[in-house]
Amino acid sequence: MNDQLLADSREHPLAFALTGPIPPPVVRAWVAIQDGVVPAELVSLWEEAGGGEIFESETILEPLPGDEGIDVRNVWLHSSGLAPTLTAFHEGVRTSAFETRTGEIVELDRIGFAVLNRYPTLDQWYRLAIRNEFWERYGLAGDIT
Repeated sequence: MNDQLLADSREHPLAFALTGPIPPPVVRAWVAIQDGVVPAELVSLWEEAGGGEIFESETILEPLPGDEGIDVRNVWLHSSGLAPTLTAFHEGVRTSAFETRTGEIVELDRIGFAVLNRYPTLDQWYRLAIRNEFWERYGLAGDIT
């Protein structure tokens, strides 16, 4: 699940500017038109908390229409070399995406989009790729793994 991310957002609200829940029908309509697997944990995150900014440099993209939506951003990223089997859902220090064939989360280099790390769950991605980078700076409690 997204327990750690949601707990951190409650304990440190100034470090999380999440947009708020996206209605499930909106999220599910977006999922229904995707060509491949969308991780259930990501769907749950959008439905529970939306997307937005976390920490000072990280953005969770949302399945909403408009210039900041996940679809518009992915058109640009695909035209810049992101593999067509990847859908970016996070940008910041690095770019993170899900593999549409499997739903696996991958962390990518921002230049060339080489896969740096793979994560079986969104929670593991958050803990190791994001929280690990910021936990000391923000005084987040608990283990970073």
